[in-house]
Amino acid sequence: MNNFMQRTLSGALYVIIVIGSLLLGLKYFIPVFAIVTGVALWEFYKNSLPDAPNLRLLGLLCGIFLYLVVAYSILQEGALLRYLPYLFLLPYFLLLLGLFQPKEDNFKNAGLILLGLFYIVFPMMLLPGIEKLQLKGSGWSQLLGVFILFWVNDTGAYLSGRAFGKHPLFPQVSPKKTWEGLIGGVVLCLAAAWAYSLKSLSLDLKTWLVTGAIIAVFGTLGDLTESMWKRKIGIKDSGNIMPGHGGLMDRFDGFFIAIPVLYMYLVFLR
Repeated sequence: MNNFMQRTLSGALYVIIVIGSLLLGLKYFIPVFAIVTGVALWEFYKNSLPDAPNLRLLGLLCGIFLYLVVAYSILQEGALLRYLPYLFLLPYFLLLLGLFQPKEDNFKNAGLILLGLFYIVFPMMLLPGIEKLQLKGSGWSQLLGVFILFWVNDTGAYLSGRAFGKHPLFPQVSPKKTWEGLIGGVVLCLAAAWAYSLKSLSLDLKTWLVTGAIIAVFGTLGDLTESMWKRKIGIKDSGNIMPGHGGLMDRFDGFFIAIPVLYMYLVFLR
């Protein structure tokens, strides 16, 4: 019961923060999710680079800078993007550190720092862009709909997996993920996409249904990808910032794969 209450309270707080920041507008959503992105990135670096605290800090600062530059450029029509090329100096700087630390595996460390930027920061910095891609019409927030579909997919997959799950998707990665859970998540996600299309006219019904399918399928793949990473390094949760849920990487694992795919799809429609 204590674990259930912890999960409920931390989950409710998470939902309130997301919905509240979206309702207030992108100028509030962006700094809130700069913190979310920074925490998730720190969890990745903390577990992937346990013996390199200085590199972890450097990667974290670069990740937050990258997120803020791109996210606020969306609001300012690209004015800040001129600073973005400086980030490409990062891998060279990391490799040069190896001259002073010859015993360290700087090629591997540099690769992990860059992987964190692409795996976590890149998808998260696309979220404000999804909100700005108003293809037509108006209505409820596009980005809020995306979050709701992720939540619905998680709920549908969990409930159908518990009730009917018999055939594992990738048993060596996550024995609890089943084909029945995937199908249940897809069905409920498509139903929610149809319902949300009645209130959010920026996307038509077909586009909302494809959005729901992308979130259900690629969100599940994102979940499995993070499970593979955790199994590889031998941890159960990425962190403990959300009691009963784990870390923010655990909470947003589906976003890391699904959001880039969804963004490319929406841009293609323009």
